Amino acid sequence: MDQSLPADQLSLRRQLRLLHCELLALRLAAARYGSGASIHGVNGCISNVQAVLFLVERELQAGRTEIIADLMTLAADALRSGRSLVYQAARSKLPGWEQDETA
Repeated sequence: MDQSLPADQLSLRRQLRLLHCELLALRLAAARYGSGASIHGVNGCISNVQAVLFLVERELQAGRTEIIADLMTLAADALRSGRSLVYQAARSKLPGWEQDETA
C-alpha cells in the first residue's frame, strides 16, 4: 500500500479491503447451500456488492472521495441482506426448525 496517500484515503482503502473480505465470506457461505430462492437472492446481493466496490475503487483511484461513504454504506447494506438470506437458507435446512418456530 502506498503510504503517501492522505489518511482519509488510507482509511477508505482499509474499509474497502474489509468489505472485499466480507464479500468473499458471503460467496463461500452461499456456495455451502447450493441453490434455492434464498441463494439466488444472495447471488443478486453479491452482484450488487461487486458493482458498488468497483465504483468505490474507481472513485478512489480518481481521488474523488465525496460519494465513497455512501457507496460503502450501500455495499454494507447489500452484504447484510445477503447474510440474512444465507441465514434463512441455513435455517431452512435444519431438521425440525419449523416446529421450533411454532412452539
